[in-house]
Amino acid sequence: FYKHDVWYDTWIKIKDLIPKGMTLYGEIVGYVGEESGTKFIQKDYDYGCELGKNRFLVYRITITNEDGIVFELNPQHVLDWCKSVGLETVFEKAEYLTITDGMNIFEYVKNMPHMEKDCPFCVNKVPFEGYVVRKVCLDLEAYKVKANAFYERETKLLDKGEVDMEEAN
Repeated sequence: FYKHDVWYDTWIKIKDLIPKGMTLYGEIVGYVGEESGTKFIQKDYDYGCELGKNRFLVYRITITNEDGIVFELNPQHVLDWCKSVGLETVFEKAEYLTITDGMNIFEYVKNMPHMEKDCPFCVNKVPFEGYVVRKVCLDLEAYKVKANAFYERETKLLDKGEVDMEEAN
């Protein structure tokens, strides 16, 4: 799909930061390739990166012990650990919401800031993607709530046969 292996390049940059047993999950945003042949990783979404540059943003960390038992770090731990080693996260701060009986979490998220506005992280004018709703517990439970404008844009591109790097793999 691309001449440049952005995943390998990212791995080389971060591999010495990751202790044995730890697994990082993240997203590479921005561009792939040199300035003359650069392409968006996600069509039109620059995420504030300079032309030809990209960033690795961590969204999840697990630690697997010698017995193969996997422990999930909560969002605040992910944020703190990444900050301690100089990595970025997909969230600027961990926010916790107490779920009460009868609460519709998806309706709550739909009314959060930026949900139906332009992406506050991009220089280009593109719709905000949405939020990930994550249940903080031993077994990971997470859901992505996409903004309507983002979902409509994504659907139109797919209908035209345009698949970005993020969706191709």
